[in-house]
Amino acid sequence: MSTLVLLLACTAQQPTTPPATPTPPPVADIEHARPEAIYFVLVDRFSSALPDPPGTIDKADPQAFHGGDIDGVTAHLDHIADLGFTAIWLSPVWEMRTEKLKEWGAFHGYWVRDLASVEPRFGDEAALRKLSDELHKRDMRLYLDIVWNHVSFDSPLREQKPSWFHPSHGIEDWDDPIQRVTHEVHGLPDLAQENPEVEAFLSKQSLGWIDRVNPDGFRVDAVRHMPLDFQKRMGDAARSQSKRDFRLIGEVFDGDPIHLQKDWAGGGFDHVFDFPLRYAMIDVFCKGAHPGRLGAVLTQDHHYADAGKLVTMLDNHDLSRVMSECGGDINKVGTALQFLFSTRGIPSVTYGTEVGLEGMEEPANRADMRFEPHFLQTTIRQGLDNRAHYPALADGQTIIEGLSDTELQLVRVHETGAVRVFVRRDGIRLQTGVPAPAPVATSTRTVIVTAEGLPEGTRAVVTGSGLVLGNWNLDKAPALVNGEASFDVPVPGVVEVKLALRGEPDVWQDGANHYRFIDPGPGPVRIPIKWAP
Repeated sequence: MSTLVLLLACTAQQPTTPPATPTPPPVADIEHARPEAIYFVLVDRFSSALPDPPGTIDKADPQAFHGGDIDGVTAHLDHIADLGFTAIWLSPVWEMRTEKLKEWGAFHGYWVRDLASVEPRFGDEAALRKLSDELHKRDMRLYLDIVWNHVSFDSPLREQKPSWFHPSHGIEDWDDPIQRVTHEVHGLPDLAQENPEVEAFLSKQSLGWIDRVNPDGFRVDAVRHMPLDFQKRMGDAARSQSKRDFRLIGEVFDGDPIHLQKDWAGGGFDHVFDFPLRYAMIDVFCKGAHPGRLGAVLTQDHHYADAGKLVTMLDNHDLSRVMSECGGDINKVGTALQFLFSTRGIPSVTYGTEVGLEGMEEPANRADMRFEPHFLQTTIRQGLDNRAHYPALADGQTIIEGLSDTELQLVRVHETGAVRVFVRRDGIRLQTGVPAPAPVATSTRTVIVTAEGLPEGTRAVVTGSGLVLGNWNLDKAPALVNGEASFDVPVPGVVEVKLALRGEPDVWQDGANHYRFIDPGPGPVRIPIKWAP
């Protein structure tokens, strides 16, 4: 008989003690390590273990430094490990600009002055090495945030090596690939990585940390703003120099799976962050979108070389906190976390999620860590325990089995067994002990969208999620001819579509998008849609 594991969101906004939750059964009789899960730490906001010189911190000012340091992270490794995380991604700890620029604070660390030195506010090289060693004692990994795209506004390099920088032009067209790489991001001095001297300088500065600190990888900032071939060479050099299983995680800030895979492959990254799924999770669990929104994104996994290597997340320091996205509703946040730990990829969680930190915009989304009991700690711990006990949740193939207006049904398939995942906006249910379904051959099925009530004399298209639908680009979307448009989609999967009229301006169909589960059955599937302006 199948074993049911029900992951429950809390029934009150802030219970004083979490309700009892089922304990997963013992690990199966196989040899496997706890699957990777990453905990992101913004160093200045996490914990202080060193005394701060007078006048250097101001906790009343959200744009000032608040005193966190590397030793403060080391002091709380047991907390992070107890939640089930196996790796830490550390925000930049390199010597940085420390003064505000107008009203904007520098505490985040991305305004780097010297990539070869540790910022004294955060500690020193010995502290960073100690953190690395303590993590490795716990069989945990350390990812250092590396900044190759730019330097701080006051970096000495600007005067010492002016030829190392692109001209001071801001990006005006973010869709222009040349501007994205050769223009300044938010006014930060833009390094010309195509210059061999610049590449050699960045390589020497950053790769030196591999010998001195022994990290397990780099998180690469601002991937879309640097040449991909440069990043691939840097990654290859880092892996060659490290004695560990060294990995590079690229921040490709893009919601299009096709763009994501292109930069992933071109930059030679081991992993990239899954922004497309992040947006879908927020839409469904926080904003009440149709569960088909998740299915449509997962259906695009065929674009990736290996979707299981994506790093998934609900938020980070550049995004609104999931608690705020969900309007402070702990039940919604709990459900979103449950899904994060039940889907493919490597889950990443931002510090403070386990205690419900909030914040929509900078710097509110970068608030100080609180160390206190909270229901979401139980949610996180149980979700990561389930991934450890059921390899299908961490490493299994994802097969979409069905969709209704309230539920998406998935099955995660692994050689050790399968787990069925019932995804609803108000909770996630796991069914274990499921017989593995027969392998699904790669195939497609024809979908025919028929539109009713289109205004006469208009040019209509059907667009949606997926390359064949233009990925929401009306210029690439299939046109309706005599009220119909046909296209082939991978099956089984979920189709997400919407009608639009081309013109000046374009007019999108009013209301929600349309979703349909497409199984591998015979013949075309028809989706009738009534036009509503």
